[in-house]
Amino acid sequence: MRRTWRRVRIVAAAGVAASIRGCPLIWGSERLHVTAHVTPGIANLPHESSPVLSFGESWRGPRETPRGLRYCRDFVTEEEEAEIMRSLDGDGSAWARYIRRAQQFYGLVYYQTSHKVPALQPTGQSAEEDQYGRSLRELPEWLVPRVTSTGAFNSTAEVNQVQGNEYLEDSGIGLHVEDPAAGDSLATLSLLAPIEFTLMRACDGKPLNRELRDQHDFIKVLLEPRSLLVLQGESRHHFAHAIRQSKLVHLRDGSILRRTENYRRVSLTFRSILKEQRRAER
Repeated sequence: MRRTWRRVRIVAAAGVAASIRGCPLIWGSERLHVTAHVTPGIANLPHESSPVLSFGESWRGPRETPRGLRYCRDFVTEEEEAEIMRSLDGDGSAWARYIRRAQQFYGLVYYQTSHKVPALQPTGQSAEEDQYGRSLRELPEWLVPRVTSTGAFNSTAEVNQVQGNEYLEDSGIGLHVEDPAAGDSLATLSLLAPIEFTLMRACDGKPLNRELRDQHDFIKVLLEPRSLLVLQGESRHHFAHAIRQSKLVHLRDGSILRRTENYRRVSLTFRSILKEQRRAER
């Protein structure tokens, strides 16, 4: 069967409540432009933009962004992007490939994965030098304050981890819900190249079991270079997310980018890690 995706700017909710074995997802009933979707207690992003959304052919729910998902195009300029990349790739660069994609950490080192990688899962009982990567001060001094100014975090001091990820060719990340130790908010800055970010339903803080999962029941969000994505509330806790190993990226203007051997995307994910909730095993 040929897959069909639909791209939207204006959406109308149907007041749908979906339930999967005791895990309800309640949807709003207002008609709105995606940039006007306001969740109580969550501030709008400065210069918030309309994300390009794609819906799977069997998506169950209204054609709208999940609550708490916010998007800003051109969150940094090309010059600022280059400054960030100099920090990541220049003197002091600490890319390490414990899993398929390379990573480096500013602040706390902590990342839960389905693979057992002790270097990525230090806890409070680990040696101090194993718990920290590069200093947050090695990032451009304006970057963390600009991210916190969006309301994603209460203060710059709350951001204790910035995780760099490098995606080459068609590399991706498996479907997952952020570990509870990652806190209630995360923000991701995309650099160099675009990608489509997949959201699927979650239950009890985990992706649906494979036997219950409909692979065409998804939302995709286009993450453009220099854009910021914030996940809070429903989008953070009631959805799993992934980057699929697709070679094609559908762009805002309707064209398609092919991920070749020269493709490189880098992202920075900002978190407020709850130190006491870190676990050595998933």
